[in-house]
Amino acid sequence: MRRRDRVRSATQRASWPADLCPRLGIDSSAHPNMLKQITALLFLGVAGPFIAIARLVPQRQSESVFTALGCLLSLIPGKTGSYIRVAYYRGTLDEMNSQVRIGFGSYFSKSTARVGRGTFIGGYCILGNVHLGEQVLIASRVSVTSGRHQHGDTRGLQYADNRMTPVGIGARTWIGEGAIVLASVGADCIVGA
Repeated sequence: MRRRDRVRSATQRASWPADLCPRLGIDSSAHPNMLKQITALLFLGVAGPFIAIARLVPQRQSESVFTALGCLLSLIPGKTGSYIRVAYYRGTLDEMNSQVRIGFGSYFSKSTARVGRGTFIGGYCILGNVHLGEQVLIASRVSVTSGRHQHGDTRGLQYADNRMTPVGIGARTWIGEGAIVLASVGADCIVGA
């Protein structure tokens, strides 16, 4: 096979989805995100049993089971792991957009979290009751707690002002490596540790 023929056959192979769509009666220009939607549905099927377990446990154990399953899924590497984590959190969080990336080792500890479109969460992050705006960038090893007052005293008794409050991160905000966020941050901000 000559070089020119090899290049032509490689080009033909690379464009097979565009050639396949008309054969299946699908207008590919009308569905530019069709492949992403199919992929999201596929991974939703993979995460389905985990979503069902998290939703079917008794109320008093629901947060701990939710967190344990999130920790388990955080150990799946690569894009596959990110897609599975996003699918799991789409089924369990209060709000989660499908156009989100969640890095290896990262998980949510509260199911009341909300995540906006285009958000990127780096590796080894722990996120509590957070409301992330659109296009938020979170670097690795970031912790966003569920407010400032959530600890007990040395005898194991909780303080009277122990309360979990949502921490908001505004749209297009970047949280730097290793930061610990205890309070809300506005839009278009940069936070460093």
